[in-house]
Amino acid sequence: MAGSSWPRVVRKAERDSPCKRRGADRSFPKSARLISSKAFRDVFAESITNSDPFFVVRARPNLAETARLGIAVSKKCARRSVDRSRIKRIIRESFRWVRNDLPVMDYVVIARHAAVKRTNPRLFESLRSHWTKFSEPDA
Repeated sequence: MAGSSWPRVVRKAERDSPCKRRGADRSFPKSARLISSKAFRDVFAESITNSDPFFVVRARPNLAETARLGIAVSKKCARRSVDRSRIKRIIRESFRWVRNDLPVMDYVVIARHAAVKRTNPRLFESLRSHWTKFSEPDA
């Protein structure tokens, strides 16, 4: 159809994302994720732990080139899948914004039951304090 008023379809890779415009990579590539059960076991075996009423964050130095994230939100913690998904989204989003500023470590964030009832800004604030503690030189 010549002269169609439909807009040209632009592939996702061609779009100018806000992240690229700011000059910082705020993506969450597969290389920044803890996927294997062995990686999780290694973090649980030897790690630095930081906790509050909403989250327990465990960290262990890694040999990768970037900080990596693993998430554990159990059914015991959040019964409804909607709640588990919301908490996971918040954790991923918080990590994406600080990933390049964190020390090169493997991080596992474990949600606690209290996180289900809290607002998103409160959970972001909690995670921000965890990331700040791990960014400090004596952490």
